[in-house]
Amino acid sequence: MNKLQYLFFIVIILYQVTFSQISFEKPRIGIVISKTSFIQHWGVTQMSAHGWGGVVNLAGIPYDCFFVEDLSASQQLNNYNCLIISQCAFLTDGTYNEILNVLEKYLADGGNIILDGPFGHFDENTRQRDHSALDKLLGIKYFGFNGDSTFRVKVKNKDHFITKNFNEGQFITQHIAGGLNIQNFDKDGNVLLEISSEQESYPFLAIKKTANNRILLINDLGTWSGVSSFFRNVQPQVFYQNQLYNVLIEAIYWSVYDPTNEPIPSLQVSNANLTAIIRLDADASGNLNAQIQTINYLINIANESGVVPLYAWVSSTATSAGWQDIAPLGKKLEMVGGQIGTHSKFHNIDQNMTEQRWKEELDEAIREIEFNMADYGYDIGKIDCFINPGNTIHMNDYNQVAKRFGFYMTHGFEQDMPIGYGNFTLVQ
Repeated sequence: MNKLQYLFFIVIILYQVTFSQISFEKPRIGIVISKTSFIQHWGVTQMSAHGWGGVVNLAGIPYDCFFVEDLSASQQLNNYNCLIISQCAFLTDGTYNEILNVLEKYLADGGNIILDGPFGHFDENTRQRDHSALDKLLGIKYFGFNGDSTFRVKVKNKDHFITKNFNEGQFITQHIAGGLNIQNFDKDGNVLLEISSEQESYPFLAIKKTANNRILLINDLGTWSGVSSFFRNVQPQVFYQNQLYNVLIEAIYWSVYDPTNEPIPSLQVSNANLTAIIRLDADASGNLNAQIQTINYLINIANESGVVPLYAWVSSTATSAGWQDIAPLGKKLEMVGGQIGTHSKFHNIDQNMTEQRWKEELDEAIREIEFNMADYGYDIGKIDCFINPGNTIHMNDYNQVAKRFGFYMTHGFEQDMPIGYGNFTLVQ
């Protein structure tokens, strides 16, 4: 090996080491939510947390989860390229004062922020506070609650990395269901997306870049306005292609990397145009004819298209249908790539669960399906998938699901936050 070859070899090794550090260690995001906001407005807090977890996972960047109440100025938050502060409208006075110190230090160290929704506008008793100090630190101003079901999100400025794949004036969502809290930068900001009724317009996504920081404002992603939804079962019941997630992925890359023309190191779940799974809650588990017809239909779909199902039995009614008949159907479904899960034992998960009821609904359902499948000679191993049979399970009960299952689908927020992900657990 001559000197030139040797130097080239060393450069390649150094590049690989550096690239691996960038890829797997340095680009990290902290998703920040509020315990106090969860108490006052749990649905919005939980929805936004899942939504941002979904976006960051689609972008393929490692992240950690924080409660704003647990942050302190002594933490080494400069390890995180970006903090996503999501729907933290309610804070105690102590938390408000501490987060001022935390963010002042984080920004001074060159950190970047994505802010979703009002930040610290109310105390733990829902009293409005003077939040001007936090607004001044971030350089933002609150313009009130605006918009209605005649508004859609559209591209205002396409001449930026975040919106480069779209056309100016292009609508990228369906109509929203209600108004949004509108914030904007008090100066030097750049509005990339807006909500518009064609008669009125307000900022939806705005950015600001300084010498040390990149700050992005998004006005209420995870709320009942349903900005991110793909469909609705309630009015306005219209359908337009929703491209918002594609914009938000680019927003994550801009916030973390400030990309130029260099490759962005990320590990995405799928590079396919569509990744699909059929989710079916087998509410009619006790109806043998429905089981035969449905499972055979799903098997045919899997054979023809490659789209595989997650099929979840209500175990107690499946028992009444007769395991000798449905066990072989469940095995056939798994043999084409599908998965058998549970939809609980009695289809009765609500807001008044106790430790004993969790055991009855989940542990007993797992035992009943696993035992009867194996007992009739169609062993499918461990039941690791769960579809919630009721309304959305609160974060403070997630540990009941997480310690039993590796894959979880929920009722409740699908139409308002159809892409969600994350290990957000609130332990009281």
